[in-house]
Amino acid sequence: MKKFLLTAAAAIGTTTMAMPAQAVVIDFEGTGASCCFGAAPLTDLYSGLGVTFDGVGGDPGTILNQTGNFGVDARSGTDFLAYNDGVGTNDGRLIFSSAVSDFSIYAGGGRGDGVFSADFFDSANNLLGSQTVNVTLGNYGLLSYAGPVSFVNISSDQAFWVLDDLSFNAAAVPEPATWAFMIFGFGAIGGAMRRQRKANVKVSYA
Repeated sequence: MKKFLLTAAAAIGTTTMAMPAQAVVIDFEGTGASCCFGAAPLTDLYSGLGVTFDGVGGDPGTILNQTGNFGVDARSGTDFLAYNDGVGTNDGRLIFSSAVSDFSIYAGGGRGDGVFSADFFDSANNLLGSQTVNVTLGNYGLLSYAGPVSFVNISSDQAFWVLDDLSFNAAAVPEPATWAFMIFGFGAIGGAMRRQRKANVKVSYA
């Protein structure tokens, strides 16, 4: 019986394979973005891709078009995620529905040379690491973390600044066929254990 259980467990372990992590890229394009602040802030537009947006000490940023005279063009396309302390969009927070890896995003500003910082946290609010980049006027700097990370706080010393080209790897999940095989395997083990217990029952007569 013990040999059977070990063999079954080994079979399940060796056949349980996870799908490759899904690479997600968000360039903030295709939303019909306005040129100027006043539009609705970004919150759950990309929740289907595993990320929502919030603010730290203020509202989330807003997807805007580069024609709003930011002094920096979008890194790709014409739109970016913009922040403005003057209208209450302060530091940004990106929250993932499950931990991700290989997080990266580009930060830039057009009001002078800037300093951009990112703090990376796990699901228990533990600080995993921090990164700071110095970016010259009109350019972008890369903020990144290998992960796993559950949420990221991003801040700048500038009053007007932008983020663009977010990317991350969503957590890998077992394939549906693997789940089915695992359920079958555990059922088989449970049945064998029940049969073994019945075989070991001793019948006594008064």
